Amino acid sequence: MAKRTRKQTLPELESLPPSIIYRPVANKKPSKTNRWGNSLLALALILTAASAVAGGAWWSLQLFVNPDAVNDVNKILPEGAKFSASNPEQQPQTLKQIEDSLRTQGKTAGELLTLETDAKTSAIKSLVLPVLKKQSNCQTDCQEIVELRIYQLVINKFKLPFQSEQTTYQLISQLPVSGPDESFAISPVVDSETANYGSTQLLPLTQLQRFSGTTPKSGTWLYLIGQRQHSDNGIAYGQILHYDRSRSALSLVLTWTSPTGQAPKWQEVTGGGFPELLVDRTSELEPQLQVYQVKPAQASFNQFQLVPISIEEPAIKTTAYRNALFLARSGLWTPAWQWLKALPQGKKRPSAAAQAQIDLIGLYAKYTSKKADTAWASPSQQAIAALSDGRWEKGLQIYQASPENTQEIATFLVNDSGRLWNRVEAALKINPRRPEVQAWGALILGAQEGQANALIWLKAQPHSPKTLTYVEKLLKRLDGDYGVSLPVANRPSRIIGYLEPVSNINLADWLPIEPKSLTKNQKWQQIRVITYNNGQTWLRSPFDKLKLPNTERAKFLWQQLGLNIDPNLDLVLRLPNEQSPTTTTVNVQAVQWENGVLRLLVPAQTELQPQQIPLAVSAKALEWVEPTKMTLTEFLKQESVDATEFLPAVWRELSANKSLLKFEQLQQELATLTVGLVDLTGDDNQDLILTISEREIATLTKNKSYKGGERTIAFSDTGELIYSEFSSPVGKFKAIADLKDAAPPVLLIENAKKYNIQRWSAINQRFE
Repeated sequence: MAKRTRKQTLPELESLPPSIIYRPVANKKPSKTNRWGNSLLALALILTAASAVAGGAWWSLQLFVNPDAVNDVNKILPEGAKFSASNPEQQPQTLKQIEDSLRTQGKTAGELLTLETDAKTSAIKSLVLPVLKKQSNCQTDCQEIVELRIYQLVINKFKLPFQSEQTTYQLISQLPVSGPDESFAISPVVDSETANYGSTQLLPLTQLQRFSGTTPKSGTWLYLIGQRQHSDNGIAYGQILHYDRSRSALSLVLTWTSPTGQAPKWQEVTGGGFPELLVDRTSELEPQLQVYQVKPAQASFNQFQLVPISIEEPAIKTTAYRNALFLARSGLWTPAWQWLKALPQGKKRPSAAAQAQIDLIGLYAKYTSKKADTAWASPSQQAIAALSDGRWEKGLQIYQASPENTQEIATFLVNDSGRLWNRVEAALKINPRRPEVQAWGALILGAQEGQANALIWLKAQPHSPKTLTYVEKLLKRLDGDYGVSLPVANRPSRIIGYLEPVSNINLADWLPIEPKSLTKNQKWQQIRVITYNNGQTWLRSPFDKLKLPNTERAKFLWQQLGLNIDPNLDLVLRLPNEQSPTTTTVNVQAVQWENGVLRLLVPAQTELQPQQIPLAVSAKALEWVEPTKMTLTEFLKQESVDATEFLPAVWRELSANKSLLKFEQLQQELATLTVGLVDLTGDDNQDLILTISEREIATLTKNKSYKGGERTIAFSDTGELIYSEFSSPVGKFKAIADLKDAAPPVLLIENAKKYNIQRWSAINQRFE
């Protein structure tokens, strides 16, 4: 009987090789299970194909609308499968990749500045990157900005779990940068008719800054700045930039220059809650303030423009208003402001244009009045400030105060380029009978063309006999005829000097107040005078303009110095910053004036050590100023100084190689330095002064062999360097003193066993 074959089950069939698996014939009816499996497989294939088609269509649309979308795909593709981009810089890059790319082009990346943040989340949306390049034929500080790039932060929408977080930046737009030419930068301080008017050489722009304080709400405003030294002027120049958020682009709006070394600032001048841009182009004591208003731009590539407020065309067509603007254009701002305040007030408010002109003149008047009220170091500066404010009588008082004042002001009149003469002509056009203005007109002509021509001009003016006599006396002073010009007698001495080492003293060279008061048996020492107050102002060495009479020379000098009231001087053996001050009093016995040098003879002090160089001061001469002390860390917590700019500035003075540490390192390294707060510039703000010991300098600079002694640096309240014994040494800072004359305090400096004093110059923006 034949053996029956066992029927194999489905699992067993599936385990067999494919070649021997039993397959049902086509016409055999499939099972219900097979029918469902085939349907699901078909559906899966259809859905997969549809997804692929839809995904491809979506990516095609993305690439059509935004070709740079390929960069998002590249983030999840393997290295060999990435798409290539036409411009690699258009791809999102990390900051390191940007820096590496610039380095291959011979450029470096500056510091990123934020342009735009999200209003709800405060997240950064766009930034600007300065691109720097080394200037050719340059030795120090050679990096200049050649381009500004706008970047947006990129969020990786396709980041996979294994990918690390990286901040990347997408390049949006670029703006090439080139500075102004030299002739523009120095234009406020030179005469356009002179040969030294500057060249067409383009000057470098080295920093990009964002405006602080209140700025217009229309977009973001930035400025580029560079600096150049021209004669005695530290000139700042640059460009104003506006960031248009709708176009994500920067545009150049204005090029500016300032002889004061100050950057422009936004300030509300005309009211209404809209700040204007103020550029200070003041040179010496000649005010020049440019005020710009934000207006819609005419050009399609700029959203806004800065339009200067002009006083050329009067906005109100009345004679009084025209006269006021005429005085203002001639430099008589306070008289112009007084005319405007005297105008009748109508029921209608002035137009916007008229109000802008009125407010501009008011701004100038406030500026010139403040300068006229300031106590200046020299008589000529005091007189110029008074005349610039229309104070003709005060100017004449300064001119007549002393022979020294007369000679110094006469020198200024000889060199006047027409600015003062223009003011005289303008004032006489409005009122031709003012004797004090006529006097200044005659003095200008007398100094430049001689007394004869001055009197011819005066006699052609509507004048009185009294005016003619008065002006004739003023003109004689130009030639040294001062009449009775003894100084004020009843005032104590106010003298500052120092004990001068000398081996032999010839008593025949000295002028004693009383004959035969000097004896050869007495040992003598001499004091060299640095400065003294003549009852009107402080005069400084050299005293070459001092005019001595032919007779009673000793009496003249005795009264000039105030020694007839107080002949005593204190010899300061230790200054306030050197333990406790120690003094000894000496009595002046004689004076000497030779080649502009003033010396005082005093009995020798046996207790003095040979190495000591005592300071000599009158009791009424000065008051010592002691700054408020604190650590640098405490100062940065209390004050509004931007530490991110201030600390690197301190380090740059300390570090000879100019290498810059990271901000966190600076905070740690400089934290324990002791600083002093004191107003050094006379603007009622606390400036910062640091005296760093020899040990601290050696530690901070990692220079164990440093033996240069302590050094001092000072910064203004805005963080600008104003004094340095590192980069610009003039001696060793010893103390701060108030000369009690309503001017800024002075720095007492020792150099080569001599003392001198330095005071902040509001004109030149430096100590001198």
